[in-house]
Amino acid sequence: MSKHYEQRKEANKRYLEKQDELKIRIPGGQKATVQAAAAAVGESVNEYTQKALLARMGMKEWPTINESEQ
Repeated sequence: MSKHYEQRKEANKRYLEKQDELKIRIPGGQKATVQAAAAAVGESVNEYTQKALLARMGMKEWPTINESEQ
């Protein structure tokens, strides 16, 4: 493996350690509907669903969480 590959792998690991993962389920066959809606506004599915979650919670951005609160 190249040195660059190993550096990228380590950087990805550090990034993912700071993220939470949330799996959602939607009705069968609707994945393409969500993908098309996100694409129509020029967003990834992740960005689209995060904005939908924030809107539903009445927020414009995610609150800052201190490391001690995690």
